[in-house]
Amino acid sequence: MGEDAAYRLLPVNPEEVTLTLAPQLKGWRFDGQTLWLPPLSGEEVIPVTVTVAAKKGDAAPASVTFCLHPKPSSIVVRPNPLAVAPGASVSLQVQVLGRERDGRTVPLRFDPSSLRWQVKGEVGEVRDALFIASRPNGVVRGTLTVTINEVSATVPVCVGLLQWQTLHEFDDLTGVQIVGYPETTKAEGRIVFDNKRSGAGALLFRYDFSQGGKTRTASVVLNRPLPTGTCRLALSVFGDGSGCWLRARIRDAMGKLIFVDFASSINWHNEWRDLEAALPSGLTEPLTLEAIYLAVIRDEQRGAGAVLLDNLRVGISGM
Repeated sequence: MGEDAAYRLLPVNPEEVTLTLAPQLKGWRFDGQTLWLPPLSGEEVIPVTVTVAAKKGDAAPASVTFCLHPKPSSIVVRPNPLAVAPGASVSLQVQVLGRERDGRTVPLRFDPSSLRWQVKGEVGEVRDALFIASRPNGVVRGTLTVTINEVSATVPVCVGLLQWQTLHEFDDLTGVQIVGYPETTKAEGRIVFDNKRSGAGALLFRYDFSQGGKTRTASVVLNRPLPTGTCRLALSVFGDGSGCWLRARIRDAMGKLIFVDFASSINWHNEWRDLEAALPSGLTEPLTLEAIYLAVIRDEQRGAGAVLLDNLRVGISGM
């Protein structure tokens, strides 16, 4: 588009303008609507200035500067984890993120056709960012991985009809212990009845991460045995927008510890969300859910807050 003297937008024929890039890059092209940039090696962010000038007339040229990321810093796939009924399909949303020179993380534009998908396990296939589930007898688990410019993200997948069973309703503190780590981390819990997701009450879980080292945790210790065939955990959480990491710690029959994520960041505030976490395949049963815990791993995370936990459930394959 162009502008006339009255600042009205005017259509521009792409064949009547020239584009120049600084610095010069080999392999770029402009199709009249989109500027396509070539793949680049390295990890350094490159500022690129694009100048558009009319081939004829005295119209003033226009320029825009943006940052080109040869390699993203991370990929986010939603939904994650992925639970699908047999034969169903789910659209996969992919966000590619890059880290600017000032440390900010920003979403990057990318060519969807450059995404490469890999599925492990007999769970289904991906076609143009659409996951199509298989039709297993029972429940099967696997993973799907998406890669762009040598950066990958993996999503646990569970296909089948699950039977859900309540593990703890948090109507009381039976079998619950609240622990902070290290000792300077304060944590406490009590049952409240005025704000709950289900049942009679919910666990008000308070934490204070203002003291201690780099890694601090506040745990709801349960040590609950999980039913045979458990492949998912579900938990209702009333968030405080703190950005804390919410995880579960599980131990299998061989003593191996397994950590699964309910949320990489509690970034919602004053609302309930129902979260799920997929267990990896190949675990030796019986399994024990040792704890659900909040964690911070950066020095600057020194806040205190409170979340509500309710309706802890397990998804059982029944196989």
